[in-house]
Formats: sequence, structure tokens, C-alpha cells
Amino acid sequence: MDVSIRGIDPQYVKEIDKKVNKIQERTGKKFSRNDYFLAIIRQDSEIDLIDYKKSEFDLVVEKLLLSNEQMVESISELTSVYERLFNFLISERSDLNK
Repeated sequence: MDVSIRGIDPQYVKEIDKKVNKIQERTGKKFSRNDYFLAIIRQDSEIDLIDYKKSEFDLVVEKLLLSNEQMVESISELTSVYERLFNFLISERSDLNK
């Protein structure tokens, strides 16, 4: 898709050209204003996507933590039941041996 930008202050264009030249010097590759604008647009779009993915990830982590807490509680309750059952069986066996 082609996009045209009109009415840009010449001072901004000079600053953009300086940035483009710095990138060319750093990379040693040809880099144009168009490449610069494409990079900015791509980066801006990716930031929104990254933020969305981060929020989705945070929700999943919260659900996993809640699920983990519930499982720990269930295991604790089950352990308590097993201990009582074990103690009951031991006491019953002791009573049978008398």
C-alpha cells in the first residue's frame, strides 16, 4: 500500500534525514526515508500487538496461579484425609491385637 505525507515542516525532514544518515553510517547499507517510515510504522504496529499478547499472557498466568493454589489446597486436604485414615487403620489394628 502506498501512503503519501504532505505538509511536513522542513525542519522535521532534516532531522529525519540526519537519522537516516546515521543509520546508513552504522549499518553500512543503503537506508532511505521510506525505509525509516516503514520501520516506524512496523514498530508502532508491533508495540500494540506485543502489549495485547502481554496482557493475554498475564491473564493466563493469573489463571494458572489460581489453579495451582486450588490444587495445593486440594492436595493438603487429601493428605489430611490420608493421615486420618492411616491413623484410624493403625488404631483399629492395635485394637485387634489386644
